[in-house]
Amino acid sequence: MTILEPPMPKAVVFSDAAEASVGLDEYGSRVANRLAETFDCYLTHLEEAPR
Repeated sequence: MTILEPPMPKAVVFSDAAEASVGLDEYGSRVANRLAETFDCYLTHLEEAPR
């Protein structure tokens, strides 16, 4: 079983962005941008994985 790396940290910015009704990539903080990049890496990894 492949586990996605790096692990997603717990972060208040998830709830802050949700409360503001915007995505992490639109929220505007450095932490949100880093987490959005991590999600992008996860998606790339999943799209490239053999089925």
